Amino acid sequence: MVRDEATLARGKYLFASRGCGDCHAANGAGRVFIDDPAGGFRVRSPNITPGGVTANYTEVDWVRAIRHGVKPDGRTLFVMPSEDTTA
Repeated sequence: MVRDEATLARGKYLFASRGCGDCHAANGAGRVFIDDPAGGFRVRSPNITPGGVTANYTEVDWVRAIRHGVKPDGRTLFVMPSEDTTA
């Protein structure tokens, strides 16, 4: 896990500036971001804090998820990749 101050600051900046909190909440703990009771469609983003589903992600896992929308096990992520991270 990365712990140096410069890398952590850069990650915090990217999270805040690329809209990650729009889906994952400002604290990364996840939130419901689509809720259509009439259509029965509800989507909750995962908790991506160190204690969440990404706790064991490697750097390669993060890149694959964020840039390509693929989980470590090869399955597709529902909403990712974000257009803000693929340019």
